[in-house]
Amino acid sequence: LQVIFEADADNATDWKWDFDNKQTSSLQNPTQTFRKHGLYKVSLTARNFAGCSALVNQDVNLKFNPLAPEIFSPNGDGKNDTWMPVAFLNGDYIFTLTVSDKSGNVVFKSSDKDNVWDGNNAKPGDTFRWTAVVKEKNGDEITCQGLITIAK
Repeated sequence: LQVIFEADADNATDWKWDFDNKQTSSLQNPTQTFRKHGLYKVSLTARNFAGCSALVNQDVNLKFNPLAPEIFSPNGDGKNDTWMPVAFLNGDYIFTLTVSDKSGNVVFKSSDKDNVWDGNNAKPGDTFRWTAVVKEKNGDEITCQGLITIAK
């Protein structure tokens, strides 16, 4: 996960970044790569030519976003007829995706980005809950969930 940081400090000549992952930088606008999702307490100390300094702390919360559409229309018109989180379609993820109806019955399950949900037996206005368990390259698992509504 790559993040670009920017220091907008007037008259600063020296920067000291601490990214809360045992990494630091003395660049004004560094790029930092984080190996896993989570909450990082990033701090920046900026000094000017006279030796005066200012400290800024900022929480950076890196979450996995599967880019899951909240609505689709499986009506056979060739537009939005199937559903799959965009990150899974375009990425190289190991995942298990489950879609359940309001009673908790599983109506679709997939671990293959080419096996998309076609909304079989769904009616316009129906809402479903989806849950995805994603395995990261370091072995950690992330669980994401949301709702999908069927449109006309």
